[in-house]
Amino acid sequence: MYKMGSISPSRDIIVYDTISENKSDQFNNVKSIVYNMADESKVTLDFYFNILGWIPDSSGFYGYKKGELFEYSIDDNQINNKYKYNLKSYGYIDKIAFSQDGTKLYSLNISKNEICIYDLKNDTTKKINSVKNIYDFEVLNDNNILIKASNSKQNYICVYNIQNHKKKVIKGIHLDDMYISKDKTKLVTVYYTGNSESTIDVYNISGYDSDFDFYKLGSIPMIKGIPYIDISDNNKLAYFVDGASYTESNIYIYDITNKK
Repeated sequence: MYKMGSISPSRDIIVYDTISENKSDQFNNVKSIVYNMADESKVTLDFYFNILGWIPDSSGFYGYKKGELFEYSIDDNQINNKYKYNLKSYGYIDKIAFSQDGTKLYSLNISKNEICIYDLKNDTTKKINSVKNIYDFEVLNDNNILIKASNSKQNYICVYNIQNHKKKVIKGIHLDDMYISKDKTKLVTVYYTGNSESTIDVYNISGYDSDFDFYKLGSIPMIKGIPYIDISDNNKLAYFVDGASYTESNIYIYDITNKK
């Protein structure tokens, strides 16, 4: 019996849980499988853990078990590093993300209004809590985090600089949800305009500099329903919207370059 799983950024490796249906105590009989689709090899790990995220080059992943954060190597098929970072001490984690080089772990606790940055190499932690009402974030680069927050009037996006602790509010963006491409060059926002309609906006955020705002590449207005989005690295945007019944959905492909 298979349970939750995760796929690597390269789309070659899957990690999933399996339990024996014949065991009465299923939780203590959970095993994790690391399956490599490229060579069809499989490694069974005789313990249960929560996978937190992948190293960007897919050489391994980070997991959490029994109060301990660890790094698992795909090439060595073993845990190579263990860390003292205790997620439980930070309460409920709403979202995690890793830096591009895989050396820092970012975690968001919405109820505490706090983003924690854990340095895996130096075993140090920084906290971001000067931005009020944080609901989401994305890591742009080693110095900047894109944060979705809200004030008394609306949601907004700001860029927070980790080094100097300054934030820059990006003007002119209306959003309820945000997505970022894997190569960190495109930002896609979804704004619910009312009457069961939404608008998708696409922005260029490559080479972000604090001296300018984001450049809008295109817009898809008057979408019926709430779209679910994925972005490719070759300027393609895919989204689907639930149809009139639960048994159908409509899928659309939008070319960011040609705006159609």
